[in-house]
Order: sequence, then C-alpha cells, then structure tokens
Amino acid sequence: MSHAALELVLLNYAFIASLPALFFRRTGRLRAAWWLTGLHFGGVPACLLLAAAGWLPGTWTPPAAWQPGLTGLAVAASAASLVVLAMARGCQRVRLAQWHMESDAPAEIVTWGPYAWVRHPFYLGYLLAAGAAALLAPGPIMAGWVGYTWAVLARTARREERRLLASALGAEYAPYMARTGRFLPGWRRGREP
Repeated sequence: MSHAALELVLLNYAFIASLPALFFRRTGRLRAAWWLTGLHFGGVPACLLLAAAGWLPGTWTPPAAWQPGLTGLAVAASAASLVVLAMARGCQRVRLAQWHMESDAPAEIVTWGPYAWVRHPFYLGYLLAAGAAALLAPGPIMAGWVGYTWAVLARTARREERRLLASALGAEYAPYMARTGRFLPGWRRGREP
C-alpha cells in the first residue's frame, strides 16, 4: 500500500471529520441516528490503518501489476472527494444543520456548483472517500464499509428529500430533484423519495 496514498485518504477523512465543527450547525442532541450515520467516518479510516499495518483480516493483495492502477484510482477518488466537499461547502451561504436534525428548516434550495449535478454533493464526497479507502485495502470488510456508507447515506438522503418536498420549498425542490441525481450526475429514478 502506498504510504502517500494512505496519507491522502486519511487527510480526506480528517477533513470530513472537521466538517461538523467547522461548518455544520448543531440544532439538537446527537441521537442514535447521528451515530449510526456517522459510524463509517471512524470505521473506514480505522480499518484502513489496520490494513496498512497488516492486521485487517480478509484484505486482498492485488497482483503487483494492478497496484499502480488501484493506487491511482484511490488517489483520484480521494482528490475528487476533497474537491466536491470543498465546492459543496463553498456554495453554502449559511451553516447547514447536520443530517440527524429533524427540526432543520431549510432557508433555500442550492442549485449551483456541484448541486447543479447532484442533490447531495457532501454525501458524494463521503462515498468517494470510502471508495478510495476500499481501493487501497481491497477486501470484504472495506467493501462492506462502502456498502454500509451507501445504504446509510441513501436512507438519510431519502428522509431529507421527503422533508424538503413537504416544506415550503417543495414546489422549487421537485423540479430540481427531477433534473439531478441523488449522488451521481444523471442518475435519476422515477420514484426516489
């Protein structure tokens, strides 16, 4: 495993870990949903460090010829994650409530920057970071973390989207939702919420 790539992915997770304190606002108690949704923010880097130390069972060692390609993809995914997260942060005029806060009342629908392509660029950044980690330490545990990350963020996004559609901004959000993907540009399903 490339130490430089490992450091980049860990730096990516350090940036992600800083977001709640530096950017998101806390409007209530940290409930179980917050901990379950955020579990991967600690679990992925911990497993990545265990894999780097050779202590993560089931980690697959790819053929030597594949190493540069997997490392390059991991670096690209981690860099893309950082860019998407920084751009999403830059688009916000006010601090957002964290995803576990039921009482969050959005003030506006952001449709510029990365929000022009996906409705949840922060979640896309988190998924790219998890994918980067899995590319560095391929195996069932890291693949499980990617699946867990996708599932928990998809559940959270659906809940947020239902709340937005039911809010005063619902008439503005519905057409935006119809033209953008949830996590991937152009990836739209007929019945997402």
